Amino acid sequence: MDFESYFWKMVEGEFPLSPVAVTLGWRFLEFEESTCTMQVEYEAGHTLTNLKGYLQGGMLSAMLDECMGPAVCLSVGDFHSLTTIAVDTRFINPAAPGIIRAEGRVEALKGEICFTSGTLFDQAGLQLATANAVFKVVRRSTLQ
Repeated sequence: MDFESYFWKMVEGEFPLSPVAVTLGWRFLEFEESTCTMQVEYEAGHTLTNLKGYLQGGMLSAMLDECMGPAVCLSVGDFHSLTTIAVDTRFINPAAPGIIRAEGRVEALKGEICFTSGTLFDQAGLQLATANAVFKVVRRSTLQ
């Protein structure tokens, strides 16, 4: 694992988080290299809620994307860019503002296409949402 990568410099505070990560309250917890699994958490504030006071579904989808994408980044090594091609999100339980824990996992990598899964949990461990996503990885070696 390249601890000099942009991702690790971002985690260490040497580079800024993306605006969406800041909005969602993203915080890195751990990455398990042997299973290609990322753990992050979000401090989800009231600005992310719908009129009923629950976190808006699009915000939950963004949280899943912001967990699965970094799992891909750390799993594939040297790359130029990463694009989400498709995300299929299933909402299981309403999500209240507060700490939301996320797990993202790389399921398979086939050439430049990466298949992932993700799950969101509340502080009590209740499953809130799940997703499967497909990412396109553009490796540095393919750039002209």
